[in-house]
Amino acid sequence: MTSKTSSKARSGGDQYIHNQKESSERQHILNKCFRRTSHDAFEKSGILNSAAAARVRGDFRVIEIGCGAGFSTFDLAEWLPPHASITAIDTNEAMISLARQRLLSAHPEWSDRIEFRVENGEEAAKADGFACTFDAVWMRYVVVHVPDPIALIKAAASCLKPMGVLLIEDCNADGSICDPPLFANTLIHKAHIAASLKLGADVRRGPWIGGYMRQAGLENISCNSFVPAFGKGVDVQPWCNGSFTCSDDFDSTSHYNHGLKLLRMSLESAAPSFIELGTCKEEELEKARASLEKAESADYQLFSVPGGQTFQWWGTKPIGE
Repeated sequence: MTSKTSSKARSGGDQYIHNQKESSERQHILNKCFRRTSHDAFEKSGILNSAAAARVRGDFRVIEIGCGAGFSTFDLAEWLPPHASITAIDTNEAMISLARQRLLSAHPEWSDRIEFRVENGEEAAKADGFACTFDAVWMRYVVVHVPDPIALIKAAASCLKPMGVLLIEDCNADGSICDPPLFANTLIHKAHIAASLKLGADVRRGPWIGGYMRQAGLENISCNSFVPAFGKGVDVQPWCNGSFTCSDDFDSTSHYNHGLKLLRMSLESAAPSFIELGTCKEEELEKARASLEKAESADYQLFSVPGGQTFQWWGTKPIGE
């Protein structure tokens, strides 16, 4: 399935609607919520096993496309063995600058394993030293934000060595849930879908990515999907069933508060774009803010993460490609 585009379609990553300052803070909260599920995807896709097995040759290379401020990159460095190296790219120079600063200040021990670069994902295969170089490629919440998802996935696949793994995590904003109705949740999904279509992107693409991967020539394609939910008055279980995600330190109340904070930050960082693009009104934003205040003291509330349903796809590059 393809997405509609409009005369306002942008290129070079400009489809991302969240403002820069709040986007970095929002990424931090988003990463706290999703680091468990991403680790689970790295296990299920076989990337972690392959990285461990590569210890004999002493080399395993991963590229993360759309790394933002680098929070997910640092998680990846924790998960991978010491002999593995990571190249992390993003089109946003300010985000890459923040990631480099954080690498030097918080994780200097990884400075020889992680490289942050300003690159366009759709042009990644043309970058110096990228073609047929990496054992794995990771993209999380990137495919829904570009004008040509198939071109992006083809470029990502071109960076892989034969039998390398492409792992994509992305959303379907149509798959959101809330009970009882939570206006902030409903507004974010409605306004975000409309805004993405006006910009030539589509935040509903999650379930279509397997088809894009097939068109890009990938094989052994697998999928996992779930609705990341936050709840109060109900014991919401961790989103994945792997041993890493079902640890004893999971706190449902803290998880709910993270979810509310993520909703609030998503609303505020996207609000200027929503207003500019005409996908919501000021009075709707005020109503959404009031609904979040009410949700803080609610006895019972269930809602999904701002992106709605999450899809995890992975596939391998055939030998000879």
